Amino acid sequence: MKQTLLALLTFIVLLTPIAVTAQQSGDFTYTTNNGAVAITGYSGPGGAVTIPSAIIDLPVTSIGSYAFYGDSSLTNITIPNGVTNIADHAFYYCIRLPSVTIPDSVVSIGVEAFGVCWSLTGVTIPSGVSSIGAYAFDDCSALTAITVDAQNLYYSSTNGILFDKSQTTLVECPCGMAGSYAIPNTVNQIGAWAFAGCSRLTDVTIPNSVTSMGVWAFADCWSMSAINVDAGNVSYSSANGVLFNQDQTTLIQFPPATTGSYSIPGSVTSIGNYAFDGSSVTNVTIPETVTSIGDGAFDACTKLTNVTIPKSVTSMGNSPFEACFGLTGITVEAGNPVFSSVNGVLFGQGLTTLIQYPYSLGGSYTIPEGVTSIGESAFQWCSAVTNVTVPASVSSIGTYAFYGCSMLASVYFEGDAPVADSSVFTGDGELSAVYYLPGTAGWGATFCGIATTPSMLAYPVILNKGSGFGVQSNGFGFIICWATNSSVVVEAATTLGNPVWTQVATNLVSGGLCYFSDPQWTNYPGRVYRVRVP
Repeated sequence: MKQTLLALLTFIVLLTPIAVTAQQSGDFTYTTNNGAVAITGYSGPGGAVTIPSAIIDLPVTSIGSYAFYGDSSLTNITIPNGVTNIADHAFYYCIRLPSVTIPDSVVSIGVEAFGVCWSLTGVTIPSGVSSIGAYAFDDCSALTAITVDAQNLYYSSTNGILFDKSQTTLVECPCGMAGSYAIPNTVNQIGAWAFAGCSRLTDVTIPNSVTSMGVWAFADCWSMSAINVDAGNVSYSSANGVLFNQDQTTLIQFPPATTGSYSIPGSVTSIGNYAFDGSSVTNVTIPETVTSIGDGAFDACTKLTNVTIPKSVTSMGNSPFEACFGLTGITVEAGNPVFSSVNGVLFGQGLTTLIQYPYSLGGSYTIPEGVTSIGESAFQWCSAVTNVTVPASVSSIGTYAFYGCSMLASVYFEGDAPVADSSVFTGDGELSAVYYLPGTAGWGATFCGIATTPSMLAYPVILNKGSGFGVQSNGFGFIICWATNSSVVVEAATTLGNPVWTQVATNLVSGGLCYFSDPQWTNYPGRVYRVRVP
């Protein structure tokens, strides 16, 4: 059966027409497929642009993905009748485009097709459109109305808001809408990103009919001070303008424009993904009932300076404090079984993973010995940190770990090169080199795209790993890293409690390294060593 099906699929693929490589016609690039043309790009001078209805005697039926992406010179666009598809991101970031006429022939509008068209003030959806992608008009800050032809069988509009035909799903609110808005009681579903980017909307009232809400429904609503839910709603509730699930065990959305301090109610066990995103809150008290904090829960809370994680929290999503630029410390309550903190820095329990370095904690920082991994985005956007020392115990660095650290001038690695990718130091304008100890392994001419150089140490260091460390045939030995052609003194004692140090050797460093071996170590019940400059 599998062989027969495979042969049939191969036959179908061979019969399927293959799209032609993009070609040029005037200011437009295009492809052809099944006797029709798709516009894939534009290279003209901008202004008022008319898309041709046909190229090489073939009808233009599609505006391809990213065809006019980022064209800030475009001030007017005429789409010919005959175009049926406006693909994902087709006019994304056309910031000077004030209006668009969508012809009656169009049946589908893609994801963010007109996203970030800041000058777009109004748009009419014709009768034939049967599919509109997610946040098709996202971040169109001047857009005050989305109007739907009354004959459309799939969509409708009331007061400039886009709904499905039956008005049971609120699809998208235009980003230019200001003031208060009460969702009609016909609505039972608020779509994903439905109010995203509505930066002038001050409050929303959710009726008792709403039973489901898509992700990021109220993202980037910077002026919103209250989300109010009808008391009869069986799925959601609100208290003081904060949105919760019905029994208030999950905090879904804190209104971004609300300022000052906030104490999360004791009923809450979960802080949802991006719940405080962009909030102006200055202090949040998390109760002992909370066990989980979602992805980006406090993302872009720029006025938040300190936060205490109670011992009850055992789950934390990705980058919970990303872009909290005022954050100077994260404290984890003693007794937490999963997380810990040292001097305001957030770690996993046991200090093996560095999760988050506070954004406003500046100067030099030495990661504690024993940390084995630096988490994803751990130092991202930390503009105050200038120097970081990475201990030999670190074996991996997560993606974007030091992304956008604009003042980071140097990173010193004390061990072998850890596993990392090219994103780690992206956007670190002051970082011209990373330093490593001579004698450590895995270093090349660059590390994560940054030039490497052997470090000039301020003091001699014992390399406590590698084949040269430990018991050898001629005694106990180790490698010392120090400046070339310099002398280093090795001293020994029998205990670290009230030690009496005795000089046992003086070595000359060559090529940044020297080897010490103690054939007398078996003559002592215990022996510890230290190195110093003569």
